[in-house]
Amino acid sequence: MDTIPIRFVDDHLVIDIAESLSTVRSDGRHLWLGGDETVTIERVTLTAAGDAFEEHVSFPVGDFLPLPEPADEDGVVPEID
Repeated sequence: MDTIPIRFVDDHLVIDIAESLSTVRSDGRHLWLGGDETVTIERVTLTAAGDAFEEHVSFPVGDFLPLPEPADEDGVVPEID
């Protein structure tokens, strides 16, 4: 199996996603990434050549589900136990 890079525009976003990554799902040409310390779900799309995931789009979870508290200025929501 080959390694396929994921290319993000913002390097700071990569750190947040990588440090909190808790789920990955593939759906056709899309790869969905979710973290347990972020309030967004990330989608990247496989290029036509199939050699990288690009075209990053971030979806705020609060647009789809009610959150118990709003995110702070860094986009972090307090943990729910």
